[in-house]
Amino acid sequence: MDIEITLTAAPTEEHSDAPQNDHHDRRGRRTPSPVRGEPSTLPPCIIDIPQPKLHRSPSPVRAIPRSKFPFPLHPVHDAQEAFRNRHGDVLATQIRAIFSASTPPALNESQFQDVTVACQAPRYFNRVFFHRCGGKPGGVVTLDGFERFWNTLRNCADVEEMCFWILGGGKSMLTEEDFGLLIQDVVHNHPGLEFLKRMDVFQLRYVETIIARIFYSKTRNTNPRMSLREFRKDRIYHTILNLQQTEDINASRDVFSYKHFYVIYCKFWELDSDHDLFIMEDALRQYENGCLSHLAVSRIFSGAGRGIGKFDAMSYKEFIRFILAVEDKDTPQGIEYWFRCLDTDGDGVWSLWELKMFYEEQRARMREFRMADPWDWDDFSCAILDLVNPVTPGQIRLSDLKRCKSAGLVFDMLFDIRKYDLYLRRIDPSFREWDDMYVEDRETKEKVLLEYVMTCASSGPDSNGA
Repeated sequence: MDIEITLTAAPTEEHSDAPQNDHHDRRGRRTPSPVRGEPSTLPPCIIDIPQPKLHRSPSPVRAIPRSKFPFPLHPVHDAQEAFRNRHGDVLATQIRAIFSASTPPALNESQFQDVTVACQAPRYFNRVFFHRCGGKPGGVVTLDGFERFWNTLRNCADVEEMCFWILGGGKSMLTEEDFGLLIQDVVHNHPGLEFLKRMDVFQLRYVETIIARIFYSKTRNTNPRMSLREFRKDRIYHTILNLQQTEDINASRDVFSYKHFYVIYCKFWELDSDHDLFIMEDALRQYENGCLSHLAVSRIFSGAGRGIGKFDAMSYKEFIRFILAVEDKDTPQGIEYWFRCLDTDGDGVWSLWELKMFYEEQRARMREFRMADPWDWDDFSCAILDLVNPVTPGQIRLSDLKRCKSAGLVFDMLFDIRKYDLYLRRIDPSFREWDDMYVEDRETKEKVLLEYVMTCASSGPDSNGA
């Protein structure tokens, strides 16, 4: 396709001075200028523009097979649909057969275990499931009562969500009271806790300890309620399910360990001199021979660690949270607990003057116990900032402590003289050699400790009275 383009020069402007009949090009050659007022016509320029191809031959279409990595097309929806189909007509027929086998068609708590297993719930959900269906202690559950509650669970996506709704009885958030029947079922029916059946007081303290540990370990432990997301993330369903696979309650170091409970309760019993299940501030200062600074203990009783109001006496449930935080300061829960305690103005930032206030007391205690020469404040503040490496110089935030991997050491340097002394001793080669010998003999000592715990369980600090 040919296009003819005509270029026309613009008319020149008239000037007051003499007319110019010629002009010079870029090389200085004189060329005649056009007559004023008349356009100059240049020869036409012919440009050949190729015509685009309007029709293209179609390329062959290849069928690309569906990728099988990493999951099928809709794995979540397929699993939910399979679970709902499983809990449809087939399960309803099976449940009706279980109730029909009993005369009259009603089940007590022991017989209701067949229903719990048929619904794929863990065995230790039997008591709370029985209660949600209308069962009372010593009573029975009818088929109508079961179906009435079961209809509220039909939209659950999986067994884990079903167990969450069983615990809450249809509530969207769980509280500590919702776990009471579940832990009681574990206490009364787990073979590893057979010896607790004759000690009612120990049963109550054990149930209270497990519930407090569950809510301490969850993501937002300052919130007294638990969501379905936290229930999944903390793997509570799997923890209950694992109890069915072992007869030794101390085989795993989870929240149900009786050995851990016994140590916690004995520590509380030593500090509770009048045995009224409350500890005063002066008594808590004697924890582990006074390892904590007075300022840190005062901050604990101000409620800063829990984010609650001030209290005059510490209950057993509050002591559980305290001892878990003080013995394992490197966990996210422990870091949050102690960060709030040391944040005296509550602005979410540790300033250097706040750290200096805690270190001055710690330094005086180090001199009193004749420990290694304590650092001056300037050297100590530089060491803390090097350990934490905060994003904002001179200001330490909670995110900085969680990222630095040395939060426990920072806390020990500020207010826990016992653990800080152990850290200093481990620098000594002779102490490190003794520590290696201790680690080699650790398994034997753990077995001896477990035998001691089981032996003292029947004659412990509160086996006969509150």
